[in-house]
Amino acid sequence: MTSKSLSSNPSLILDAIKKKIWVIIVTSVCFFLAMPVGISMGLQNAHRAVYPQKNDYIIGLSSTVQNYFSGTNVLLGILAVIAGLVVGLVFFSYLHDKKQVDFFHSLPISGRNLFFVNYFAGLLSVVVPFIIFFGASVGVVVAFGDLQYLEFFQVLKGLVYPLIFFISVYTFTVLAAVLTGNIIVQGCVSLYGLMVFPVAVIELQGLMSLFFKTYDGAFLWLQEVIFKILPIFYYFMNYPDGDSVGWGYAVIRLAVALVVLMAAAWLYTKRQGESAGKAIAFSWFKPLVKYPLIILGSVGFALLFYTISGDDNPLSFWLFFGAIIGAVLISRLLEMIFAFDVKAIKTHWLSLVASLAVVGCIFGAFALDLGGYDSYVPNIDDVAEANIKIGGLSMYGDGYYGSAKDYGLNTFNGNSYLQEKENIKAIINIAQNGADNAKKIEVNKQVRPEPRYDTKGKLKEETITNFVNNKTKYETYAVVSYILNNGKTVTRNYPIINKVETVKDVKTLINSEEYRQKATQYLNDKDIHIDSVTYADTMYSIYKDSLGSQRKLITAYKKDIQGLNVEAMGDETVVGVIQFNGDENPGNSTDINMTAPIFKSYTNTLNLLKKLGYDIETYGTLNVANISKITKFMEVKAIVGTEYDLTQKEFADVIDNTFSDYQLAYNYFTVKDDVYNYTLIGAMPVNNLEFTAWRYNLVNWNK
Repeated sequence: MTSKSLSSNPSLILDAIKKKIWVIIVTSVCFFLAMPVGISMGLQNAHRAVYPQKNDYIIGLSSTVQNYFSGTNVLLGILAVIAGLVVGLVFFSYLHDKKQVDFFHSLPISGRNLFFVNYFAGLLSVVVPFIIFFGASVGVVVAFGDLQYLEFFQVLKGLVYPLIFFISVYTFTVLAAVLTGNIIVQGCVSLYGLMVFPVAVIELQGLMSLFFKTYDGAFLWLQEVIFKILPIFYYFMNYPDGDSVGWGYAVIRLAVALVVLMAAAWLYTKRQGESAGKAIAFSWFKPLVKYPLIILGSVGFALLFYTISGDDNPLSFWLFFGAIIGAVLISRLLEMIFAFDVKAIKTHWLSLVASLAVVGCIFGAFALDLGGYDSYVPNIDDVAEANIKIGGLSMYGDGYYGSAKDYGLNTFNGNSYLQEKENIKAIINIAQNGADNAKKIEVNKQVRPEPRYDTKGKLKEETITNFVNNKTKYETYAVVSYILNNGKTVTRNYPIINKVETVKDVKTLINSEEYRQKATQYLNDKDIHIDSVTYADTMYSIYKDSLGSQRKLITAYKKDIQGLNVEAMGDETVVGVIQFNGDENPGNSTDINMTAPIFKSYTNTLNLLKKLGYDIETYGTLNVANISKITKFMEVKAIVGTEYDLTQKEFADVIDNTFSDYQLAYNYFTVKDDVYNYTLIGAMPVNNLEFTAWRYNLVNWNK
């Protein structure tokens, strides 16, 4: 029926376009500058660039072409979104003027056909210029002799993706025109339709983070789906992920736009001419706008006020104060807009009270954890695979290794899940400990003793003792991800109040060959290289070394890591760290960003570093000759310390008996003493510039 309407009224579509010819002119200018001109300047710069190797030159040209034609051109996406909003407002603006509505409805054409005439007129005003100048961009690439860097499906994505984004926004805006009687309200309703669901999901995450003690901030599947379907949020939040959306979501987005178009066409035929000039054309639509906006606004203001206040009690005064302020402001503003009358600010108070009651119920449901989110631990028989990341358990490395397109969205690499039942049981035991802890603690609550000082400003021993007693539980966390037998993935961040309670299960994992292989698989990646090595507070850049030297060092490190066990971790300290990264060549399937410790027993690694010319015999910058004085601090909430000069022997004693922060960061069984820490202040002999290094006492809680 739509195609019949279109084919029978081509002259009306052309007339509608001619009446608003300025739309084609503006879009043509924008697309001309964004596409042919933009790609011309980009390729010109790429051809003029000087690269040390020919391969880098090819990579530069290839990247320039991909940025324009792979469907990830942010500028084209933004133009598509703006064009959808503007053209939808322009071609259906007559619906907001009663005289124009009466005129158009007096024409010898059905209302349905008239709707599609204007719809396709607006659509073609953008699509035709876009296709023309997109083709011109391809011609520019050919003219530069870079056609070999273009692939058919790549060009197809670059053409189709922005057009689908435009159609989505444009169709939402047209529906908003049918549902409203004022052009300003139409624009607001368009944005409302495009943003209400993503905003709701963002606030849901905020509430989960506020009330749930085991919430890990994971990328909710609902948020992922909504963001990838709605173009505005996709461009501004997910666009850097490149083709992570894929053709499937593009088709879904187009299908959603088609459903919205059919709804708009049907409502157009039901719309009364008297609706022109009103805020909302259909009475039933008003509560669909008002109540979600009041509730979302109330929750949003509540989270904002709570965050600004810095309060650590989820059900604080500021949370409810913000909720009331948000609800009042938004409800009163909506009433004035709906009535186009300032006096309407005094009306419909019952809807405000009802909305606040709903918000209160939402807060209550989260506070009481009616869904059992924090207490969730699956039965071992329901778990197919499981993974765990425990704070401080980093002896095999800490960082990220996983699929490039999933970077930032997932906590774990998909190949790192454990399947052996003994390991899954150990993970579930740790999770159960965390779930039990979640019932005992207050979210965001940090209890530290208030400092007490004597008359000379010195911290009293009572404060230090209280602080030490509070630290004897050695807190950490455990992020656990389960893949259930039904295929569902569930993730929680369990609080571990006392590491001692988890020692048995942690040792089970450490001694497991499956765990070791999964945790160290990044060392076998063909794209891995070493960026730097830090030893004795000195960082050495290794990435400039030959690939052969790096491979030898990686081999030596892999050999040393096989000998690491629980006993070694309990008796040793970390003497250095290695920074591993992935090759930056485009098209890599994985990202590697791992920092791994060098234990004192890693003789193969340490000896090879020495052979490669890196100084591991001295204290590096913390050499006696480079230090002039030391400051000792006793810290709880305030810093109180005394600065004094050191003799060489005193300096050596401090170095021998204290440790750098990184030395204590990778051994699960050691922690740093937060009561006393030492700041070494020295001057470099070469330039006399002052530097500072922090040292800590070590506490081995597993002894």
